[in-house]
Amino acid sequence: MDEDNPVYKDISGVLCTKDGQLVLYPEERTAVSYLVPEGITSFGPAAFQNYNLKKLTLGPDVETLGEYALFHTGLDKLVINSYNLQVGYNSIKTCKNVIAHAGSPAAAAAAEAGCPVEELPACASHVPGGTASVTKQATMEEDGMMTDHCKVCNAPSETAIPKVASVEMTKDEFEYTGSPVEWEVVVKDADGKIYK
Repeated sequence: MDEDNPVYKDISGVLCTKDGQLVLYPEERTAVSYLVPEGITSFGPAAFQNYNLKKLTLGPDVETLGEYALFHTGLDKLVINSYNLQVGYNSIKTCKNVIAHAGSPAAAAAAEAGCPVEELPACASHVPGGTASVTKQATMEEDGMMTDHCKVCNAPSETAIPKVASVEMTKDEFEYTGSPVEWEVVVKDADGKIYK
């Protein structure tokens, strides 16, 4: 594959897009296991058409399996390390065993497809970057709270948001000149961090 190709790239013989989609795993490949490389976030429709492959491991970056993505395989084991993986129509129907996080969309899709599902153990060390939400806003009087979920197993963790120590404007007087006036609001939290 030409390195200057604007759309596609070759990752160890597997056709992928430069924006992270696995397009096609070679049908003639004889390997019995495959670990999806870091940076791959989705599988295209019918991406795998290989009956030699017996074990496929998806990392936490994989977010989407296209329709029929794994339908034409004889997978004995599919390991899904991504809690929020969205599974396309008939993507995993032919997998003989799916290992996924309990309560995940992938575990539910596997059960619905009639695949046996084993529970994946919780992470040894959580990976931030899953869904995050502010559960209590910080004010001038008290700290706030943010809940972040592990990108791999969706385990929640809470982080305090320091209360606001000061709010200042870089200009407090304005004179109309007909031109835009540049100014900023500067917020400093109780830990001394500045937000503009």
